[in-house]
Amino acid sequence: MAKAAAEFLRENGCICTVCLEEIFKDKIPPDAECMIVLGGDGTIIRAAGELGGRKTPLLGVNLGTLGYLAETDR
Repeated sequence: MAKAAAEFLRENGCICTVCLEEIFKDKIPPDAECMIVLGGDGTIIRAAGELGGRKTPLLGVNLGTLGYLAETDR
C-alpha cells in the first residue's frame, strides 16, 4: 500500500520518500512538509518519535484494528 500511495502522490506532483524500515530518522528530508503513516497506533507512535521533535504534520492511516490515533482508514 505504501508503494501505491507514493506512486499516486508522485503522479500528482509531490516529491515522496518511502521508508519501510523500523528506524528511518535519517531518511526524513529536513524540508519534509508532512509524514503519512500507514499502520496502527503503535506505528503512528513510533513514527512520531522518529520525527525527533520536528513540527512536521503527521497523517495516520489506520491499517490496524483500533486506530484511535489515525485520522482515516484505508
